[in-house]
Amino acid sequence: FPSHDICADEDDDIFEPTTWYKGNPNLGITIPVKDFKEDLMNAYQKGEQSFVEFKTKNLNIWVDAPTIVIKDEDWMANCNKDLQLSEFYGKECYAGFDMAMTDDIAALCLIFPNSSRKDYERRVDFEANVNFTLFWWFWITEDSLKKCESSGIFEMKDWVKKGYITVVEGNYHSHVMIQEQILELKTLFNIKSFGFDPFNIGSIAEACHNEGIRVKEVVQKSFINGGVQMQLGTNERININVGLSPVIVWFKLLIDKKRLNHNGNPVIRWMIRNLKQTIDRNNNLWFQKNDLKRTYKIDGVSACLDGLAVIMFEEEEKVVRLRPLG
Repeated sequence: FPSHDICADEDDDIFEPTTWYKGNPNLGITIPVKDFKEDLMNAYQKGEQSFVEFKTKNLNIWVDAPTIVIKDEDWMANCNKDLQLSEFYGKECYAGFDMAMTDDIAALCLIFPNSSRKDYERRVDFEANVNFTLFWWFWITEDSLKKCESSGIFEMKDWVKKGYITVVEGNYHSHVMIQEQILELKTLFNIKSFGFDPFNIGSIAEACHNEGIRVKEVVQKSFINGGVQMQLGTNERININVGLSPVIVWFKLLIDKKRLNHNGNPVIRWMIRNLKQTIDRNNNLWFQKNDLKRTYKIDGVSACLDGLAVIMFEEEEKVVRLRPLG
């Protein structure tokens, strides 16, 4: 008799019911479809390790065990749920920002140094007694919120209800609304510098510059040689020299040493679980979103890295240097 494997293909969409039947001919007979779907969604929400185990045990898809970039227990070891944002009013901080257009989430991270300036500016000495407290703000479009919910990220609506995420009407992010909220935070906190991913930044960086905040474009590459330039207004230039690989190394080390205090924000906790790490031939690190599903997001991590990049390289650059063009 001819034989065939009862299994789904590795490149099948695991969220499509047709995929479920490939590995489970008795689905709907001995295995209730409703129970199977619930088990799938539970595994998806728990993170990559559980998701891989589900694919192996329930669909006979044999895949390599996932490499967890940052363990949830390590991230939560830095958590202090008693942290209150109001305790930091008027204090010096650094901002990291990752803008979005449609599907992604826009994210702002404020980083408050809890150490003396000489400690956190010694970027080469990773053993310095640095310590930071982090807070995040997130924005998502209505259309993207619907896509997340339809993909099984049911907590997203609860996060919106509890104020962790602000919903933007329509399917495009509003630069004006986000810009106004950032400048409002400027009245509450002493934001020294603003590091940002230049993609779709619009007028936000220039508005921060006009309010007296030092702005720095963070090059979204693992490592760069030399600098890049960004023009603001008509007669100013900012010289930047930042690569993200050393920032990622520092970020992971700070977590390992329990020096990144946070209040357990569930959105960034979810994004931490979505991280995928790659290493190039020169051993430079790079973070990507896990490619299991398009709705995986890591924008809050990107914003944090942009802010840490500003801190890490500011001693080297002293201050952002402005000079006339030409």
